[in-house]
Amino acid sequence: MKVIHVLLAMIITVAPGLASASHWIINSEQSVINFKVSSMKLMTVKGNFINVKGEVVYDESDISKSSVTAEVEAKTVNTGNNKRDEHLRAADFLDVATHNRMEFTSTRLAVNNGRLEIHGNLTIRGITKNVVLDAGFKDEIEKELKDKSHCIITATSEINRIDFGVDNNSFLTYGIGNNVQITLNIDLDESK
Repeated sequence: MKVIHVLLAMIITVAPGLASASHWIINSEQSVINFKVSSMKLMTVKGNFINVKGEVVYDESDISKSSVTAEVEAKTVNTGNNKRDEHLRAADFLDVATHNRMEFTSTRLAVNNGRLEIHGNLTIRGITKNVVLDAGFKDEIEKELKDKSHCIITATSEINRIDFGVDNNSFLTYGIGNNVQITLNIDLDESK
């Protein structure tokens, strides 16, 4: 009988923490990763990746218990120009034949000036670097996650493509900017 009382006490103590965490699945059909990079300092090339997969666990009572994982196939790159897209898929750039999956795994979530930051490891072409995603105001995100079973979260970051080996060091890449601005439009469905 004493064991049962101890177990009940443990459940009552742990349950509130479990109840505060919400679990979400990324809707791969509706989510998209947009990017833009300057070209020849005269124009901006825009594109996207589709079929994003992953999940989000958000614990508003203890943000350190929250996590984000996501992956996308590099071969889905689309800039609206078939010839350019094929070149981006080649070994010169994304090398999708060898490194088709791009992955993100959070290492911690933090709040900075009221905004939610998602720190994590981004892997492109087999190279992993730490990046920070700005997901917007924490209070607005929490309201979305509380009030709905389906919501859209937008996060932004900027990476240097050279850090990930996305450069063939040839004349063909001359004039392409190193900094790539990324906007993630992630459609989430609550996991029941």
